Amino acid sequence: MKKEPHAHPWQIAVLILSVFSLITVAFLGLGSLNPESRRVLEIADDLICIIFLGDFCWAFARAPNKKEYLKWGWLDLLSSIPASPWLRIGRLGRVIRLVRVLRIIRSLAGLRAVLDRSRATSAFIFVLTTSFVAVVVGALLVLEHEAGHDGSIQSGEDAIWWAFVTMTTVGYGDYFPVSLGGRMIAIVLMIFGIGLFGTFTGYIANWFEVPGEKEDQSRDEQILREIRLLRNEVAELKKDKGAGGKDPESTCLPSPPELPHEKT
Repeated sequence: MKKEPHAHPWQIAVLILSVFSLITVAFLGLGSLNPESRRVLEIADDLICIIFLGDFCWAFARAPNKKEYLKWGWLDLLSSIPASPWLRIGRLGRVIRLVRVLRIIRSLAGLRAVLDRSRATSAFIFVLTTSFVAVVVGALLVLEHEAGHDGSIQSGEDAIWWAFVTMTTVGYGDYFPVSLGGRMIAIVLMIFGIGLFGTFTGYIANWFEVPGEKEDQSRDEQILREIRLLRNEVAELKKDKGAGGKDPESTCLPSPPELPHEKT
């Protein structure tokens, strides 16, 4: 039986971007979309294609058997094709990529296992990816709200630049919304930015965690697993030899100690 690829926290980003890219392609197919909003989606689609291409190159470089990887990996390369009218086959690649990522993660339990295995990395990747989506959505919404107002945000490029600097809480002031809806969008983007940099700070701090603490925690968890295994074996012996003369209670092991949550 073929072994499934090992799920990595990066697959969370690929999953989110795969879904978002399909939505982007669907909106690009609408003829009623105004030119500046279409420009925002085209820029976002190009960036997603670059990310998918980088993911393909990274996976191909790490694959132990390049020929075996290319049996399915070429579909990942296909998903890196931009959503141009003459390259519609690339859209099929994105659908297949989404199916493959879901197959790797399998279920909510599989996704939870990925998150538990590397919480700091998973949280940072998730927040970073959703922040990218928020920049694109924020740029689209601010264009809609600023239309008809004598403001500075009138093009797709300006909207993306404004959304990015707003999320980073820099706010150069060269572009700013004048409508109430645009200012509400700015508030939401700033909240996203605070969450992004807060998560990034926690991710960096996780690198400086004392190695000895991780080793002690791993050793304690191993001891607890062995104690639980012994308790299960003793329970089986009690069931098989409970009718004998030997007191089965004398073979009982004490309950394993609680693993300390925090070391001082």
